[in-house]
Amino acid sequence: MIRKAAELVKPRENAIAIFTRGDLLIYDPNGDGKTGNWKVNENKLSKLDKVIIYLRDDPAGINRVYMGDYEGWKQSPEPQRKIIQFSKLKEMGKSTSNWVQFGGSKSGWPFFYIRI
Repeated sequence: MIRKAAELVKPRENAIAIFTRGDLLIYDPNGDGKTGNWKVNENKLSKLDKVIIYLRDDPAGINRVYMGDYEGWKQSPEPQRKIIQFSKLKEMGKSTSNWVQFGGSKSGWPFFYIRI
């Protein structure tokens, strides 16, 4: 079981961890895809290596955790929001941690940056 997002990141890697219920998460069998409508900082995005997806599974209480390579972003149809693109997305395991325990904030932000 994965307790925290930081467990997945190697030294000197930068990542963004994203909370989703899957409605805007799209990827193909190769792991190439996107997740979108995030109000993120473009400068911080330019330094990323990895994308971590925390996929909430409310009924079971077990959340699926994925990780892939960051490939860039494109503008969302909504102003000031971005669609994050990734490749090689793979399921890394499951987590019984809630979003805050996983590393997220209590303020309700659906993403956070990791720098180790």
